[in-house]
Formats: sequence, structure tokens, C-alpha cells
Amino acid sequence: MNDWLEEILSKPTTSIENAGKALGYGKNKSHEAAKRGDIFTIDIGTKRKTVPTAWLRRKLQLDGTA
Repeated sequence: MNDWLEEILSKPTTSIENAGKALGYGKNKSHEAAKRGDIFTIDIGTKRKTVPTAWLRRKLQLDGTA
């Protein structure tokens, strides 16, 4: 696993951009995917969205599930 990915996954949440990068998306595609619901987000306050790293681990199959 890459060092940057380990750093991202060591925290409870990450940005949409970081989650998209881990999934192979650029910045704009990441935000489009989040709007479509392809990247799961949670609201922090009224204007900020973040991605739970537990979801990202499952999506990348890094949680021991296939």
C-alpha cells in the first residue's frame, strides 16, 4: 500500500479529493462521483462533506472482505 494511502486511511475521514484519488479519479470526477452518490459522503456542518475511511477501505477491499 502506498504511504499516502496509509496516511489517508489512518484517520476516520478524508476529503472527497483524497477518496477520489484512491479510486483513480481526478478532482472534478471525484466531486461528480460524490454528487451521484458513487462516493459516500457525510455532512460536516452545512457546507462541508467528508468521506468515512471505513467506507473507502470497504470500497478498495482493504477491510478483509472480497
